[in-house]
Amino acid sequence: MQNQLSLNIIDKKDIWEDFFKNVEKKSFLQSWNWGEFHKKIGKKNWRFGIFKDGDTVGTCQIVKEIAKRGTFLAITHGPTIKNFENLNFNEKYNILNFLFRKIKDLGRQEKADFIRVGSIFERNQENKDIFKKMGFRDAPTFLNAEETWVLDLSLGEEELLKNMAKRTRYSIKRAQREGVIIEKSNNIQDIDKFYKIYQQTTKRKNFASYPIDYLKKEFENFSVDNGVVLFFAIAKGEIVSSAIIIFWQDIAIYHHGASLKKYSNLCASELLQWEVIKEAKKRGIKYYNFWGIAPENQKNHPWQGFTFFKKGFGGFEEKYLKTQDMPLTLKYWPCFLFETLRRKKRYGY
Repeated sequence: MQNQLSLNIIDKKDIWEDFFKNVEKKSFLQSWNWGEFHKKIGKKNWRFGIFKDGDTVGTCQIVKEIAKRGTFLAITHGPTIKNFENLNFNEKYNILNFLFRKIKDLGRQEKADFIRVGSIFERNQENKDIFKKMGFRDAPTFLNAEETWVLDLSLGEEELLKNMAKRTRYSIKRAQREGVIIEKSNNIQDIDKFYKIYQQTTKRKNFASYPIDYLKKEFENFSVDNGVVLFFAIAKGEIVSSAIIIFWQDIAIYHHGASLKKYSNLCASELLQWEVIKEAKKRGIKYYNFWGIAPENQKNHPWQGFTFFKKGFGGFEEKYLKTQDMPLTLKYWPCFLFETLRRKKRYGY
């Protein structure tokens, strides 16, 4: 099988996006628009297709990250391999080993210190063993969400409401009774409104915030395909909750959120999410990904609050393989130490 594989750059959006239409397990962080967004913020990226006998069996989008602690090639929620979980150990290994031999060469050409992979492969021993066999090790930090909360939107609205936690259903009804209004916007200038409460939210929860220019460029790139909407919950004439929702192929993603503590008793955020769910169903979306949640065994994790909130809407958890690193130079090890200490300080483990 390995001798039949080839790797080529894919430089056409339609070819890249068409591949994902036939893949069940995928992430918008491997989409064409996400790559274009990285180009706009000044990062180098590559899009590779993995071919077998002329057919595309996988894709991999790579972004070069340059930081003081080290330069690395980042593969976020990738690579994407068609029917990956149905392949046996050797089939998985042969495809991935072929791919990462090529990426290792690219890393050396780009003077990278390591390769970091935050895939959406299922977290199980077989997949971990495959990465270990290729020379990877567990990373000291994560590239992106490794545990997410997902809602199946194939159900009707009444059934979705029935499957929610009692407190969530009550909160939606309360917000409606209290006159909370939900507005939608496709106007990039309204990012300014979002950012005002976003800054207050990140400060209150002690999270790092993205610069406003970062959010505007992300919004701009997904607007091309009508793939992003700003939602605002308004109470007492004031925006008290907001969300940036990405719509890509058959998935909706709750990518950025913000809320004010003021008027929290009006449950505006619950009603906002219910309106997002209804909008996604109108668009024929299959799944709504609420994005990252806290690991079950870490009760003091800073994400516990919004994990409780997200799980209230019903759904199921997806656990991805822990982020993997392949060291390329000795400079990796000081970076490993720095990120390990930072993680322990931030998350306590």
